[in-house]
Amino acid sequence: MTSNADPMESSVDEADPIWWHLAYFHEAGHAVAAHRRGRPVNEIYIHPEQGFTGHGSFDTDYKDDDHQFIVWAGPWAEVRALWAFNQIDIADDFAGNSFADTVRNFFRKNASDWLEYHQAMGRGYDKSHSSQASAAYWSPGGNVVPPAEDPPDDGWDALLCEMWPGVRLLGQMMLKGETLISVGDDKLHRVGPHRWMRPLP
Repeated sequence: MTSNADPMESSVDEADPIWWHLAYFHEAGHAVAAHRRGRPVNEIYIHPEQGFTGHGSFDTDYKDDDHQFIVWAGPWAEVRALWAFNQIDIADDFAGNSFADTVRNFFRKNASDWLEYHQAMGRGYDKSHSSQASAAYWSPGGNVVPPAEDPPDDGWDALLCEMWPGVRLLGQMMLKGETLISVGDDKLHRVGPHRWMRPLP
């Protein structure tokens, strides 16, 4: 089905796959986490497989566990959105998996986030390792064992729960195709379908 609508005026509709919807919250998670760690958010591009959030500048190096936390926040927010969509409390199980188990599984599905996170943790991993992690997600029955994985910090979950209302609001604004969105003090303008950028100074 084709549409003559201006893509700048369109937004994701309910006929689109759930993965598109979840991608908005995934990137919102990265963005709000980056803001929480004092990094400017420069760009957000939504795509279920190739989306990204650009943050920081030449003079804002990662400190402490900033890098790992920002990366982890994406899959966490994606699963939190899925739980909200299915009206499941995060303390409950979904198809036999706890919330934490599901975040870990979704994390494996996203090879680029999985690799970036573990490299930030100091692991000397490369794409072959992230491919193994991805295969563990997609394998029927979970019979593929991924490389050794570093768990998130024990305090991150509570912090992300506290951040969720802001992540949810940002994701919803982007889903609606808002022309101007805010991440803290950073104002990003819609420059194309599924893409927002902060103007150059």
